[in-house]
Amino acid sequence: MVRLHLKPALGKNLLKRLSVPIVQTFLNGQISSGQSVRNVQVMRQTLSAALSRAMREELIPRNVARLVELPSWEPRARRPWSSAEAIAFLGAAVTDPLGALSARQQHGSKTAKSKCGLSG
Repeated sequence: MVRLHLKPALGKNLLKRLSVPIVQTFLNGQISSGQSVRNVQVMRQTLSAALSRAMREELIPRNVARLVELPSWEPRARRPWSSAEAIAFLGAAVTDPLGALSARQQHGSKTAKSKCGLSG
């Protein structure tokens, strides 16, 4: 995040001269260029954490990232898999060398087969 987005765009500014309009313009530009609102929020959080550290070390008087306004982010509704989708996934996972790992990631601590009512 820092290496790819923040440093190239904001690194040329002196820390003490970083202002709300500079950060707001940067973040608005990121949204305009196609970054998701959530990614831009993470950029702001990362920048804010760094500026909070600089405040604690008395390098700057305020955290300008906290003053920037962003649109709200609404996570997409998730639709659980149907039984047929889960069975198809597990069927494919059986032949995949990493299938057991994939099934475990998708279904947490219980085995995927027991969650779907399948026998071993």
